[in-house]
Amino acid sequence: MTFKFKFLTSLFLTTSLIGYETPAEGVSDHTRLDINAQNDVVLSGMKIRLNLGRIQEGPRDQFCTNVGRPFVKKDKNGDFLEFINAHGNSYTYTMTGSPVTYTTIPLDDKALERQRATQQAAINAWGTISWTKRLVNGDLHNILPANSPTLARWNNQHPVKLYTLGNNMQNNAYFKSDSTGGSIHLFPLVKKDGQFIGSTANDFDTVSHETTHNISNILRPNHDLTRPQTGALDESLGDFIALSSALSLKPTRKQFLKETKGNLRRSSFLSETAESISQATGLGPHGIRNALNDFTLDGSACEVHDLSRVFTGALYDIFVDAFEEGCPRTWFSYSTDEMKWEQQITRVNNDLRSLVLATHCLVPYDNPTFADFGYTLYSLAGNTAVYEYLAPFTLTAFENRGINISTPHNDFSICDKKAREQHGITGSEDTHICGVHERLKNTFRH
Repeated sequence: MTFKFKFLTSLFLTTSLIGYETPAEGVSDHTRLDINAQNDVVLSGMKIRLNLGRIQEGPRDQFCTNVGRPFVKKDKNGDFLEFINAHGNSYTYTMTGSPVTYTTIPLDDKALERQRATQQAAINAWGTISWTKRLVNGDLHNILPANSPTLARWNNQHPVKLYTLGNNMQNNAYFKSDSTGGSIHLFPLVKKDGQFIGSTANDFDTVSHETTHNISNILRPNHDLTRPQTGALDESLGDFIALSSALSLKPTRKQFLKETKGNLRRSSFLSETAESISQATGLGPHGIRNALNDFTLDGSACEVHDLSRVFTGALYDIFVDAFEEGCPRTWFSYSTDEMKWEQQITRVNNDLRSLVLATHCLVPYDNPTFADFGYTLYSLAGNTAVYEYLAPFTLTAFENRGINISTPHNDFSICDKKAREQHGITGSEDTHICGVHERLKNTFRH
């Protein structure tokens, strides 16, 4: 199947490899912070130290500002690695190799532990948001022309507001748009017996997913998320960018390859989404969604989170197929192939993320369907040298999912028709991360 490259012209796309140790270009006055993943299954229990520039107390930067409690101050070195209680007792992180660990708090110092936990949650969430948006920022400045209105809108964005201590909800997270940059809200993780076990602020993929809703809202503010497939594309983008952002961290990348032994067709902490929410609500150790799946368009429910799994699965198929082209599966040991695997997975991850973001910016229509997105992605890949190797995997992935990318726009799907029957012309919209989780809970309850 061939397509004429008819609506994308004069676009030169390049990629850059943004690694764990490399801060944003041109940034000075670097500040260290630890993403403490003690409640974060996505990062597999690791603690990751980031060197990021232009962080002010709060923490805040050009992409995100922590406006809710607690306000976090820098330590004497200008970093976010030390907490001091009201009595002046200090609590400082210590390096004991990799990953980073921190000194033990006396069991009777409950006030200090509460202070540490709430401040750490703010640092975790802010760090995840800023890391995700800085990664995307690098991609956008490489893939969009300097005079692009979309890039201008991105460069002039208001920082998203962060609230890490919401108490009107449990086991959830959401992004809310407004005229001043929008806000990300994170909530406690509470088991059925009432036991508090953490916060979604500590869950990298949950926070990164909600950050992507913010990113999408800036790039395509007029997308009609009430259309099921358009809304599902937004959810899928959230899950995919969260996966890609985590994979851009070197410790995560190494852990992922070690756990899968190079077989990316095995379910893993990286392919699953929001394991912490699933664990808190008693739905088991696995995430509420999994990018590694076999869902097809004709067999999926119309709720946007359910439907998104079809498209996320297609993107993950492209990712795996492209990785295996450069690193065919063998019986060799992990240590033998480690360096080659890491080089290939870094390349594919960066290229596919850039390609998906370019597609999101350039896909026509304010209510794009899966076919619209797929057609644009395939056309971009096939007509851009750096992404050309992804094109055949793209076509196969969509065909296997029952997505006909030659379908004309506005050929309404069954989901679109059902949404209009149920909700009228406006359809329905839900930006919460765990729509699938809520549906499952209702199913189990009844």
